[in-house]
Amino acid sequence: MHEFGAAKNVIDELLKTKPKKATIMLGQMISKKETFYEILKEHLIETELKDIKLDIIEVPVIAKCSCGFEGHIDIPTHVHFVRCPLCNNIAEVLNGDKIEIKDLIY
Repeated sequence: MHEFGAAKNVIDELLKTKPKKATIMLGQMISKKETFYEILKEHLIETELKDIKLDIIEVPVIAKCSCGFEGHIDIPTHVHFVRCPLCNNIAEVLNGDKIEIKDLIY
């Protein structure tokens, strides 16, 4: 499961510094917010970070295509690439394809 691997990477990073609170910027191409949160909480409970406060912000997918389209693309589920809504070609993803840990509070 892709979400599990992404969640494990986040947990590994958080365990390095052990914050009390963290903001996770979650690209929609990685996972849906609710699914990712449940996986994180399920696995954090087994660590010293079981009481961490998480703020997960879903980052929308923004893509650019050679046909001239540039903008938001709705992603119903985890995907590896996006298609242009105008011409159906594979578009370049500009935003929404990464996970970033921000605003750590100790």
